[in-house]
Amino acid sequence: MGTIFRPVLALLAAAWLAVAAHPACAADILFSGQDDILRGLDASYRLRFSEARSIFSKLTADHPASPAGLFYTAAIDSGMTESDARWRLMANLYVSSPLAKRDVRKPEELTRNLNIVIERCKTILRKNPDDFEALFYMAGSYAFLARMEGYRSNWLSAMYNGKKATGYFDELYTRYPDRGDALIGPAVYKYHVGRLPKPMQWLVWFLGLSGSREEGLRLAERAHERAILSKVEAADFLARTYWQYESDYSRALQWAEVLDREMPQAPLAGFVRLVTYHNLGDIEKEESAAKTLLPLLEGIEPEAKADWEPLMFFAIGTVAERKGETAVARGWYAKSLAVTKSDPRLRAEVTLRMKNLPTQAARK
Repeated sequence: MGTIFRPVLALLAAAWLAVAAHPACAADILFSGQDDILRGLDASYRLRFSEARSIFSKLTADHPASPAGLFYTAAIDSGMTESDARWRLMANLYVSSPLAKRDVRKPEELTRNLNIVIERCKTILRKNPDDFEALFYMAGSYAFLARMEGYRSNWLSAMYNGKKATGYFDELYTRYPDRGDALIGPAVYKYHVGRLPKPMQWLVWFLGLSGSREEGLRLAERAHERAILSKVEAADFLARTYWQYESDYSRALQWAEVLDREMPQAPLAGFVRLVTYHNLGDIEKEESAAKTLLPLLEGIEPEAKADWEPLMFFAIGTVAERKGETAVARGWYAKSLAVTKSDPRLRAEVTLRMKNLPTQAARK
């Protein structure tokens, strides 16, 4: 069952945790509390979730009629799960056997908040079916629910919420084709529709979707050019898509440069570079990318730091081991093990690698 439905998760994974690197000018104000949203999402991308939660809590108080505050509070919880997924993806580059995925963070709270957002959006849309914000948050809420249920292998619920999400994404795109923030959702699902193998085409019929890889990439580029909230999200989607699915590493690195310019204090660009150079087998640049990520981990959420810092130490150590620098590798492995609250599965892997390192006497 998991193998059959795995494409559904990718198909429905329209990630709406998006930020711009600079405040929008007054003429571009489209969202209630827009500057606060941008500040909160900026903090989220830098893995400072408590700071972001505080900003979005104030947003809820300042704009009680808007669904924005609760929507972005839910986005934080989804962002924490996304951080876990990226951590696992990167860890699996270096461990001897793949790590199992973690549980979804705060699923009950996430579901409760998103259902409240959906009801608020319905109330707004009954009065004004063209309301941009309500359509935006409605589509995003169903997409978050679909992603969460797919991540938990609840495939029927994932498909139900995904069908609702894509319907609102299409409506948003039809009504507002020139607004960049209306494009990223359709870009993601149209790209993945285009990637579905023929045996899975029944999903296209079931969900009422259409699209191609080329259309999805084109829409994502337009989203990056025009969006206010989804600008960085579009760049991140393009960077990841080019290395993960297209194997176009040159384009992936180009979009990493874009991410670096727009969000220099976030680990997004470094993540893309590390995975890309690992896939290319460029060991020197892989090592450099891992070391470049280390300073960006200062000041992030303590729980996130306890995950990411020992993983980066381990990654650098494995690169050193591949280069034959046993003593250097041992030092990095020791730094990883010194983080006492690190993931126990990672600790077990590092301990094993440390144990299996050749000793100085053996090399002689």
